[in-house]
Amino acid sequence: MQPYFNTFWASIQDLVAKSLVTSGEKTFLIEFLVLLCNTAPKAADRNSFLALVIDPLVREWESSPHFQSSENFFNSTGIKLLAQISFEVKNNPGFQVSDQLRIELQKASLNRRQLYFLANTFFVMLKRINHAEDLKTLVNKTEEPHPLSAFVSRLVAPTLMLIKMIHTLWNIPHSWVGIPDTDQIRSLLQISETERAFLLGEDPPLFYDEEGYTTQTFVLSKEIRKTRTWLGTIRDACYNLLGQLCCAGPSFYSLSGLSSAIVLNIFSFATAIESRHLRVLNREEP
Repeated sequence: MQPYFNTFWASIQDLVAKSLVTSGEKTFLIEFLVLLCNTAPKAADRNSFLALVIDPLVREWESSPHFQSSENFFNSTGIKLLAQISFEVKNNPGFQVSDQLRIELQKASLNRRQLYFLANTFFVMLKRINHAEDLKTLVNKTEEPHPLSAFVSRLVAPTLMLIKMIHTLWNIPHSWVGIPDTDQIRSLLQISETERAFLLGEDPPLFYDEEGYTTQTFVLSKEIRKTRTWLGTIRDACYNLLGQLCCAGPSFYSLSGLSSAIVLNIFSFATAIESRHLRVLNREEP
């Protein structure tokens, strides 16, 4: 099947360009290409095929405006907007979620989806490569570099930055303007009344006003639930990706400033780290 790699790749690009596949399906298709690459008998051919697939994704990952600052991240992913809407709903009885706000929430949802697609796709690719039958011999017993060694440094920096910005939610800068109370953002991380009722086996709360069911409250509740779920999944995806990068051997551990970057972006927020996330950083081999 290797002679048909370029044909498969062109077909997948066409499907993506025409929006005929979901993000999950794109990840599965890319995983198929990685498995195909793993069967190449020559390392040069394998690395060439992998670079063809991963390079455009890495370029998008490292140039993403979401990583330029914490405020950019909170704006582009809709977290800051949700905090503002939440404040208005609770403090302004006549507040309505306008069509423009709905459009902005939809854009933020697309940004969140793309970030997760990239992080999860990188993780899946590295996992398949790291668990290839001969990789351990290839990397550990010879001087042959990891198949994605040229991309490791380009993946590490944005991944650490994204983890840091997610952890920053527990330590929101008070210098922010435009949000009457930054606790509104922190509340996104807390368990909702609906989730608490589910866990306790109670009836979920309903939101009513004088005219009946409040659409704006429903929209807010739905978006907060989606964002809270995304924060958990994207954080897991980033730690899983970082764990697979640890398996890249010298191309990872020899990165300049790696130790200080990990301390700054991860361990500076020790209260926000779960033990299962630390375990993925303790890998020595595929």
